[in-house]
Amino acid sequence: MPFAMRRVKQPKWYSEAVHPWLERSDIPADPLTDLQTRQNSLSIYLIKDDKSNLDQVVTAMSATRDSPQNFDYLLFDMEILSQVNIEVRESEGKTPDNEVNGWHRDLIEISGNRLLMLVRQVLESDYETDRYLKKQIKELVTRSMQTGQYEASRVNRSFRNKLGFS
Repeated sequence: MPFAMRRVKQPKWYSEAVHPWLERSDIPADPLTDLQTRQNSLSIYLIKDDKSNLDQVVTAMSATRDSPQNFDYLLFDMEILSQVNIEVRESEGKTPDNEVNGWHRDLIEISGNRLLMLVRQVLESDYETDRYLKKQIKELVTRSMQTGQYEASRVNRSFRNKLGFS
């Protein structure tokens, strides 16, 4: 089963962070802020079981930003979405990489209760968070432009200028 990937702020998802004030059945609120919905939908990218497309997705998503920055992400099993009754709809991504755009999905018709159930299920699962450092992002995007994986003109202009491309 593939993974769902979402850009997050990694410290909000530390499983080691124990909050003594939380009741046993409760969850921390911070992860909810990384899953802000728009029109009751949430954007994710599919990551293959072997994670062989993770670099490519992170590179393409990073290339849409104004500048190279650390990239924190959350990976969780797509099966969780069916467990919490969240519908997944194919939807074209908006990155410079057409292949990555095909891996984009929207989670739709998300209610407040479903969002809470999603966060709870993710926190109770073997989810993964990690970080690509700014230096890695620079190298990945530069390599993608140099190898012609996508045209430099499709990379955010400000980002491109900071890498020395015009």
